[in-house]
Amino acid sequence: MRMLLKKYSQRYLKVWIAYNEAIARHLQQLPVENYVVIDFTALCSRDETVFRHLTKEWGFSLNFIRFKNMFRKSRVHEPVNIDIYIKDKTLLDRATTVESSLGRMIFFNTKPQTLFAV
Repeated sequence: MRMLLKKYSQRYLKVWIAYNEAIARHLQQLPVENYVVIDFTALCSRDETVFRHLTKEWGFSLNFIRFKNMFRKSRVHEPVNIDIYIKDKTLLDRATTVESSLGRMIFFNTKPQTLFAV
């Protein structure tokens, strides 16, 4: 695993940064009521709140299913610290900045980790 981390960590981090910067730029152009950013771990405890928002505020016709009934925690791996494999340390700063930027946009918050945008 170390060999893979050494070989691909920097490339993966660059892709992660580009992808999440693009999301952040796009969201900054939208009115705040037009998007939801949520820490995915909040879905286990706030799934009804998110569902109500999607159906009442945005008018989606959805059937409610508890997130915990679909989500399999065993499929989510613990984060791996790749800092030692990143030669260009400015990438780590950029990643932190992007994560903070998206974290400030979180609407249904529990803890600012592992984000996705809707």
